[in-house]
Amino acid sequence: MSELAAPYSQIGEDLSSTMKLRLGECPVLDSICAVEYRWDLETDDMQIAGDFNGIFQETAPNIHTGSQFSELLTVDSAALFHRIRTEVVESYANASTPITHVYCAYPDGHRQAGRVWFENIGRIFRTENGRPLMATGIVRVLYAKRVGGSSGLAINDMQEHLMGPLGRRMFMDLLSDSLEDAKQTNKPVAVLMATLANLDDINSQYGFDAADEVIEAVILNLRNMMRKRDYIGRISGARIALVLHSCDEKAVQVAFERFSSNIAKTKFVSEGNNIETQLCCGCIIAPQLAATVQNALERAKHALEDAKLPVNKGFAIYTASLERTVSVQKSKEASETLISALNERRIELAYQPVLNGNGAGVWFYEALVRLRDKEGRLVTAGAFVPAAEKLGLMPLIDHRVLEMALLTLDQHPDIMLSINITPSTTSSLEWMATLKSAHQNNPKLLNRLIVELTESAVVDNLEWCKAFLTEVKALGCLAAIDDFGAGYTSFRYLRAFDVDIVKIDGGYIMNLSNSADDQAFVKTLVTLSKSLDLKTVAEWVVNAQDAALLRDWGVDGLQGEFVSMPVSSIQDALHAVLGQGHTPKVVNW
Repeated sequence: MSELAAPYSQIGEDLSSTMKLRLGECPVLDSICAVEYRWDLETDDMQIAGDFNGIFQETAPNIHTGSQFSELLTVDSAALFHRIRTEVVESYANASTPITHVYCAYPDGHRQAGRVWFENIGRIFRTENGRPLMATGIVRVLYAKRVGGSSGLAINDMQEHLMGPLGRRMFMDLLSDSLEDAKQTNKPVAVLMATLANLDDINSQYGFDAADEVIEAVILNLRNMMRKRDYIGRISGARIALVLHSCDEKAVQVAFERFSSNIAKTKFVSEGNNIETQLCCGCIIAPQLAATVQNALERAKHALEDAKLPVNKGFAIYTASLERTVSVQKSKEASETLISALNERRIELAYQPVLNGNGAGVWFYEALVRLRDKEGRLVTAGAFVPAAEKLGLMPLIDHRVLEMALLTLDQHPDIMLSINITPSTTSSLEWMATLKSAHQNNPKLLNRLIVELTESAVVDNLEWCKAFLTEVKALGCLAAIDDFGAGYTSFRYLRAFDVDIVKIDGGYIMNLSNSADDQAFVKTLVTLSKSLDLKTVAEWVVNAQDAALLRDWGVDGLQGEFVSMPVSSIQDALHAVLGQGHTPKVVNW
């Protein structure tokens, strides 16, 4: 170790002594499934005190370096682990900085052999200019799943010690175990997907940061009401997932009423504002109606869409019936309302600009569908699209959106525009006929149109979506995958689909500056996209700090509150961009 590092080494010895005084010697470390480590970041030498192989399985190799340790980690966790060694702190004020990271390891190199989730709690010692020199701390097992053996710490112990909700990857690992246990014990598991009923209003009135604070506070509130053996996670930006063990339809209804009543009575504070909200929740009972993690989360999400309908009052349980919880009469009323809006031209567009990542102007605008009710109020998509999808009316709405988008492109020859397509529209002959007609009338017009499909739509309809996008691109349009990262797609699908743009799910972006996990994921996603010659757009960018990170990593487009909220016209969008201090000119790729 260099002379410069010596003072920090002494601090590390002091910290190590403090840990041993607090925790005792190795038997105590072993009893809490923990090991102590010291990692020299210059030489990569790692010293470990405790039964490392006993914790990470007997087949784990002897670990002498940080590089050897990282070989046990999953790709995402390894990227996060190596940030300890490479991250330079610019404004350095202290002799050390604390770290608290959660990692996942597959000690045998593959998921089927078992996995270990563990927490790294320690400190990084740096030079005066912020360069990392040494890290020391404790690695503590949170949860272990052994194939053919017992688990490590209980789920409630793990969740009790974690500061925030479970991350999406850890949540899905635990859900996989819960489904496996439910199949063996024949006891039902309730999987719930929840969101805030008035999320759009909170975003509009108080901003994305306030909405994020409310979501985090709601999660903490729910967690305090849950039983210890149950758990909660944040699956994406606005969606919360809960797992309730030994819980059937009757029990989950009682649980929701208790959760919902508590949330409705609570005033959540953000920057001096008292914000009220209500819970909207969908549920699936597994494993009877969902044998896999993907099925459970997708069907819970479908139930959540049902729950948003007024007739269901914020709660719905997924059933095998096609009509599920919506009565024939209520479906007829909803259908008449939507068809009336279509016939009376009350379907409108709002426009949200996507800023060029380097700040040199607007790249394109996303056209977002809105409905104006008979009282003249503008209704956002989340309030009517779920009902339209259930009733099979989205192809009609998407067709109207396409007509308005083509008119907008014709009126503004210097802009690019993107539109969203729902899965059912990919088989609409009328929609495709309109696109082909536009190509015949003005072939160059479609060179400025981007067609977006959500990641979940692609996963559910692989071959059909591939054929649809191939036809769309043949007419000159660009293709984009929206909400990438929210589902289960891998990059091999992007290779096969020949897409042009990947829009990163806003759940990874909205808390970017404060989440090392999300930073590691986004950086990896951008790097892989560049290797495939794909453009990237970050959604839900809320502040200049996150925008600066994204620009440094080479993200091509920024979209969200930082740039502009959706507005009613292209002119208003340009004014909004200018008002935020961005260059308003249009940039075509």
